[in-house]
Amino acid sequence: MDLPLGGIVAVHVDEKLVPDDRFDDLTVIGADGCRERTQFKHSDNDDHPLAYEAFTSDGRGLRLDRLVAAAVADRDGPGVSARMIRLRVVMRDAPPNDAVLRTVMVPARASDVPFLAGMNTTLLRFDAEAIWQGVELPARGRRKAGNVFGFLAEGDTAVSKEDLEWLCEHLVVERVRERCAAYDDGSPAAGAS
Repeated sequence: MDLPLGGIVAVHVDEKLVPDDRFDDLTVIGADGCRERTQFKHSDNDDHPLAYEAFTSDGRGLRLDRLVAAAVADRDGPGVSARMIRLRVVMRDAPPNDAVLRTVMVPARASDVPFLAGMNTTLLRFDAEAIWQGVELPARGRRKAGNVFGFLAEGDTAVSKEDLEWLCEHLVVERVRERCAAYDDGSPAAGAS
């Protein structure tokens, strides 16, 4: 409704706007100059806790160096004239319960709002300084000992601290806790994120 009423000037659905775009599911450009880019991540098991591997490997398309690269490419490219940029990852995973995410994720600001009003969500942000300092883990199984976020500061995957801080300032990770009755028609797909 906002599009015909003039509140939104453009909407892009499932459209890559920059190379290796990680926020391509929905882009909304408001008449007020705000640009919001959202990525929806499905989970086959909503009871499985959100784990740090979602952001340190690329199995779900959320590896932090790639999120930084896509966000910065959009900021410096198609979003260069935006008055404000918001980035959002919406997922249905259970709350994070590993020490790594408890170290690097914090509750979102009071000014952050859910993707849809009325949804029962938890809004989180990354703490750029905690990520940059790193989280050391011992070797276990196939995992080598060391900083799980070391890839952000070394080699071909390195990002600048400033770009990481910019991403963390603009990105909200939204965990949908349950389906909203107002949007749920009883079918298995209704209300899913």
